[in-house]
Amino acid sequence: RLHTLMTAPIESSTLNRMQGIFINKWVGGHTTSLRSLYRSSRDGPSYGDLLRCVGDTSGLVFVIHNGQYVFGAYVSGGLQLPDD
Repeated sequence: RLHTLMTAPIESSTLNRMQGIFINKWVGGHTTSLRSLYRSSRDGPSYGDLLRCVGDTSGLVFVIHNGQYVFGAYVSGGLQLPDD
């Protein structure tokens, strides 16, 4: 059972199952599945790389790992290029 709880719930993610469950509840608990759309180490570090991967998807969860710390942010709308 412990192995099941610690197995990553999101393909290509470094989050464990408990972290995935927490994120699911954090965004309202109505999400049946989470998927990794972008990872800077895999897809590139620029904002353009991020936009290319997420497209017009809304309801985005950003997770940042920094050593033992995990930070998150939820964006209910989509992302856009800046107007410059």
